[in-house]
Amino acid sequence: MANDLAWLRAEVGTGLQKLVLLRLPGAPSAELLAATAAVWLEALESMPVAWDEAADALRVRGGFTRLLRTIDRWPAPIHLIAQLGNRDPPKRLPAPSMTAEEKARNSERMAQVKAVIGKKVIGNRSKEDSYERDSRRV
Repeated sequence: MANDLAWLRAEVGTGLQKLVLLRLPGAPSAELLAATAAVWLEALESMPVAWDEAADALRVRGGFTRLLRTIDRWPAPIHLIAQLGNRDPPKRLPAPSMTAEEKARNSERMAQVKAVIGKKVIGNRSKEDSYERDSRRV
């Protein structure tokens, strides 16, 4: 798992270095930056997320960018987590293609369903009978 998340370590390291350059109140000293990065990674890795570089690298980078724009004090990991946003939805699958035989079979089935529905019995009489009686009343 350590090698799987090398990209996350790199993104967090880069993001924290940028935050340090802002010299914000509450920022850790240079000596504590490595320990700070370890705590941030622990917070991110403990999330109920299967981190994926393709899906999440830009989200993490964008989260740090939004932090850089909006904070005036050294942030906690929760501030980054709040800025991550949602993953892009997966691409849709193409509509399944049907052969001419499958289309014909489905059309036949629909015709059978329509025939059954058309003969639906209402009480003791069919739909057609009830329409005839209703039209005689008018």
